[in-house]
Amino acid sequence: MGTISTDTLEPAFIAIVAKLAGTSADRIRLSDRFVGDLGFDSLKTMECLARVTDLLDKQPDIDALLERQTVGEVINYLREYLAG
Repeated sequence: MGTISTDTLEPAFIAIVAKLAGTSADRIRLSDRFVGDLGFDSLKTMECLARVTDLLDKQPDIDALLERQTVGEVINYLREYLAG
């Protein structure tokens, strides 16, 4: 997809999460947990990671991403990753 800015990161990531969760983007909250609230399993998690990598055009630290449990935590990590 290409390089993304910190300004467009949040809506782009939420769109990915919403599609994988089978819901609309306006229903996704930053406090939603991937497993508990959004029904992510290992397959959806790996698909999400692949789409994030495409979105960023870079390979973020997968282990660091997997440690984050909520949508907001992942967005904050990705913002820091892009800024660094």
